[in-house]
Amino acid sequence: GGGCRTSNNHFTRDVLRADGTRAYIGYGVDSLTVGLAAICRVKFAGESRAAVADMYPTAEDARITCAIVDAAAKVRDLNFKYLQEGKGAPVTARFGQDGITLIDPCRAAEGPDMVFQRIYKGAI
Repeated sequence: GGGCRTSNNHFTRDVLRADGTRAYIGYGVDSLTVGLAAICRVKFAGESRAAVADMYPTAEDARITCAIVDAAAKVRDLNFKYLQEGKGAPVTARFGQDGITLIDPCRAAEGPDMVFQRIYKGAI
């Protein structure tokens, strides 16, 4: 797609300082600053990854968010395909203690493993 078309001025925005110069502020800038600080502490101060892991979101922290976004994209894409075929938009995702499961009734003829596809194994 064409990316996001809405403005998120909390992520990053240009502000005018009292002296007339410009600066960027927002959680996007903060995230980059904290990430770079963690990199420097590991590279130059000899700290371990574990010692700096609480400073920034780790890959483990982001995994569930990525899984939810991935599930939403798969549901969207399949429902768009089925709408184009005149089948409606029957696909959904179930979130539970066993993870994320796509439910695609249009694949019923292929058996239950195709109707119920586990795409993430981990409690939600």
